[in-house]
Amino acid sequence: MNKLSALRLKDLKHNDKCKEFEKKIFNKYDKDLKVYWIPSQLRYSIWSIDRKGKAYMLCVCVGYVDTNSYREPNERDLQAIYSMDLQRKERTFSMSKKIQDYDDDMEAERKKKLRNDLRDISMDRWRSIMENPFVNIPMSF
Repeated sequence: MNKLSALRLKDLKHNDKCKEFEKKIFNKYDKDLKVYWIPSQLRYSIWSIDRKGKAYMLCVCVGYVDTNSYREPNERDLQAIYSMDLQRKERTFSMSKKIQDYDDDMEAERKKKLRNDLRDISMDRWRSIMENPFVNIPMSF
């Protein structure tokens, strides 16, 4: 774990009760979710440890009616974390789709320009071979 994560976690307690919540609720979904007790606020917090070892707090367990009340982590916290993950993935997919659409538009524009350039070059060559000017005459009846 790097220094920043160590500083973030130094005031937190990871006791047996926290490990019990991890096993019972959170490790089913993600083994990198950790539960810590924040003694100064008398609350549990849920953290995620990334591949580089950095810790990120995902949520703090507060009361549903009274935000100053203490409560233990439960399935609602897991559902909230799942929703956050889903929104993040959807945002990533949406951005990837926008990039792909932009790339497709640029490719179509490039092909159109290439077709026009080829047509112009072939017309110029035809003119030079035939030694006659090329004139477009509109046909209307």
